[in-house]
This record gives sequence, structure tokens and C-alpha cells, in this order.
Amino acid sequence: MKKILYFGLSCAVMSLLLLSCSRIDEPTDDKFVIVGGEEIPTAAYIQGKVRVVVTEDFYSSIESQMDESGVVDYSMVKSLQAPIAELGITRLERVFPPAGKFEARTREAGLHLILEVTYNEDVALTKADKNLSSVEGIVMVEYRPKIQLFKGEPKEVFTRADFTDSPETFADEFPF
Repeated sequence: MKKILYFGLSCAVMSLLLLSCSRIDEPTDDKFVIVGGEEIPTAAYIQGKVRVVVTEDFYSSIESQMDESGVVDYSMVKSLQAPIAELGITRLERVFPPAGKFEARTREAGLHLILEVTYNEDVALTKADKNLSSVEGIVMVEYRPKIQLFKGEPKEVFTRADFTDSPETFADEFPF
């Protein structure tokens, strides 16, 4: 009798363990992305733009294809040929442009390794993430969140007009 009880109890424990180890897949539709373990609507992110962090070796290989403003002639980068074809990449540039006499400090902080990739807006964020993550030398892919005001539509850039409705409103607080 004890053997049957132990056998039944061990089967119950094993089934609980197997069920608790189930894998959660990404959603099949492109309306949500998984960020930090949470499903977030893709509408919260800018379509067609992601930021990537690359290794020093990868950056060294593309640096010769870069102009003085930090824009890369991506068509000459061999490791990006497949993602260019699949994503329709139109621009690859440094997020922090070359800093002139402060470039040594920028490189020391690793800011030169952060690039912005602009691609076809019709391509899903998850597809862009998978394709760019598969490129050797790309360490991380990050979606660009839209900036949401407390009231109103999402905006990407703030200007003085966004903060000052009348000349005396916030005039001293925002000197720009």
C-alpha cells in the first residue's frame, strides 16, 4: 500500500515539475513585444528604428566606412548584407556623433559603440530584433520608445513651444 501511495505522490510531484517548466513563447502576432518579461504594445515604440550596441571589433571594421558626422556607408559592411536585404536598412549612424577634441573621453565611456539603425517601417520590431541579434558583433538591440506626454499624442522631440503656451509661462525655467 505504501508503494502505491509513494508512486502516486512521486507521479504528482513530477507532473507539477514538468508543468512548471513550460516555456513561454513570444506572441505570434506583431502587436506586442516582450521587454523585461512583459508584453508591451508595439505602438509604444518608434517603428523603423532601433539602437544597437556593438563590440569594439565590429566597430573597428565599420569605422573606415564612416563619414565625419558618424553616418556609416552600410552597403560596404559585409556582415550586414543579409539584414540589409531583409530589413531594408536605410541608415546606420552613431547615436553620439564624433566629439572632436573630446572623442577620447567618448570612446573611454564606450559611447561610440552605440549605433542607430533605420530600416523599413513595415518590418516588425521582433523581426528586426532577431535579424540584427544574429549578426556577429552586435551585442544588444534596443527598441526606441515613443515619448508620451501626460495628455495628447505621442511625440518624438520636444521644443520650447511644447512647454510654453504663453510668453510668461515657464520663461525663467527654460532658458532655451
